[in-house]
Amino acid sequence: MNNEIQLVVFKLLEKDYGIDIHNVKEIGPYKKPVGLPDTPDYFEGIINLRGEIIPVVCLKKKFGILGASHDDRKRIIVTSVNNLQIGFIVDEASEVLTIPVDNVNTSIEAFQGSLSKYVKGIAKIDSRMLVLLSAEEIATELSAS
Repeated sequence: MNNEIQLVVFKLLEKDYGIDIHNVKEIGPYKKPVGLPDTPDYFEGIINLRGEIIPVVCLKKKFGILGASHDDRKRIIVTSVNNLQIGFIVDEASEVLTIPVDNVNTSIEAFQGSLSKYVKGIAKIDSRMLVLLSAEEIATELSAS
């Protein structure tokens, strides 16, 4: 039994977030997506990634996080969940961490509002805390809309 999880750590503004590395296909530099009409504002459009058309979502807009980002650090994390690929625009993708499962608190009653259903838990790494997001929950919602 594996008592560790691997996370891709990224930033939205100055806060750290993480998603399970098993859901991450790749991390690439930001390139402006081609917009599509009549879509939610957080849906930035689509990109062509080596012949595959990938929908791209701005996580800051999706979660109502306001603030400008440094375009030179902006990345697109391409996730793959249930044969569905979605790109997440993040302010910075900083590292991959392996942490003990015991460092994850899944009691997330503290989260209210639009972000709560996407949060899997909080990971504690020394003095840092990461909000762990569910790529599955985000992808499921987006594929339904």
